[in-house]
Amino acid sequence: MDQLDGPRLAACGLTHGDVVQNAYGYGLFTGGLGAHYGAEALGATVIPISGGNTDRQIMVMRDFK
Repeated sequence: MDQLDGPRLAACGLTHGDVVQNAYGYGLFTGGLGAHYGAEALGATVIPISGGNTDRQIMVMRDFK
């Protein structure tokens, strides 16, 4: 999965040292795992947070600013 998502994320400007807040699900839909491992392959830090709970999403964004 990271072989597909890594280049896609790099094309969007993701680089080593970036922080990614991954709001994809990690269930049967494999998009969350692909984005997670693709970002890690580029050297980014990944926060697996899933969707929903807007207040928590904003809190995490502020914490990692």
